Amino acid sequence: MNTFTEALIAQFRNGLIPSEYDLYGRLIGNWDILWVENEGTPNERKVKGEWLFSWILEGMAVQDLFIVPSRSERKINPQPDGEYGTTVRMYNPQTHNWDIYYGCTGSAFRLEGKQEGTSIVQTEISEGKMKWIISDITEDSFKWEKIICNDRGVWNLEGLVYAKRQKMENKMNYREKAINCVKDTILPMQRAQFEECGRCLDKQYKRYGNTPWLSAKTIEAGRIYEIGYPRCVCPDVASGLAKDVSHCECSRQSVLYIIGNLLPDKNISVEIIETVLGGADKCRFKVTVE
Repeated sequence: MNTFTEALIAQFRNGLIPSEYDLYGRLIGNWDILWVENEGTPNERKVKGEWLFSWILEGMAVQDLFIVPSRSERKINPQPDGEYGTTVRMYNPQTHNWDIYYGCTGSAFRLEGKQEGTSIVQTEISEGKMKWIISDITEDSFKWEKIICNDRGVWNLEGLVYAKRQKMENKMNYREKAINCVKDTILPMQRAQFEECGRCLDKQYKRYGNTPWLSAKTIEAGRIYEIGYPRCVCPDVASGLAKDVSHCECSRQSVLYIIGNLLPDKNISVEIIETVLGGADKCRFKVTVE
C-alpha cells in the first residue's frame, strides 16, 4: 500500500459520527451489481457491474467506485455509455446529513444524503429534480434507484441497480469460526437473557448491558444498538496468533450470528465502529435491525 492510499483509506468510522447518523457504514465492502434500464419492458437492458465502498479521511467520509460494466465484464461486453466513477460522501456535523460529490468522465453532481424511513435518499442540490435512493438494505443486498422529476412534476425511474455483496473466502471462514466460538457459550446466555426480558433487546440491554465483559445500549428503540467489549476477548488475539485488523471480521460475524438467532425474522446488519486491533482502547459494533 503506497503513502497516498495509507493516508486516504480508513478501517472504521470515526467516533465523531454518531451511530444514528451513520447511513453508509452498512455498505462498506465490495458488491456485484446489475444495472437495469426499462425493467419489464421490451427495451429492458441489463449490465453487470461492481460497486466498491470504503471509509476514507480518518473515517469521516465514505468513498465508492461505481464501475459499469465491471472491470472483468467490460473485456467481453463493453458499453459505449459505461461509467467508471467515484462518489465521496462526507458527514456534515452541522446538518447531520451527508454532503455528496459524484464524478465520472463528462459528468459531475452534488447531492445531499439523509435517512427517510428505512431508505437513504440522496437529492441533487441545485434543482432538487434528481434523487438516488438506496433501499431494501440487508447484510448482503440492497437496491439503488435513480429518479428524475420532469417538467410536469412527475418522478420517473431512470435507472435501477440490484446489489449483492461479493462472497470472499476469508469472510466465509470467519463466519464459520465465529459460529463455533459462540454457539455453545455466549449464544445460550444471550438467549436466556433475551427470553427473561420478554424477547426485547431494548429491555435486555438496559438490564444486562453494563457488565465488566460487555456493554450494550439502545441508540434507537427497536432498531439501532451499540454493542461493545471493554477489551479484546478474542483468544487468537490474546495468544498472539492474530495481529491484523482484518481478524476483527470474526467478532463482527459473531455479533451478527447471535442477534440473527435472537431475531430470526429480521434483517440484521453489523458494522465495526472500532476495535482494539485497529488501535482503539475497546471494541464497538453498530447493530441495525430492519
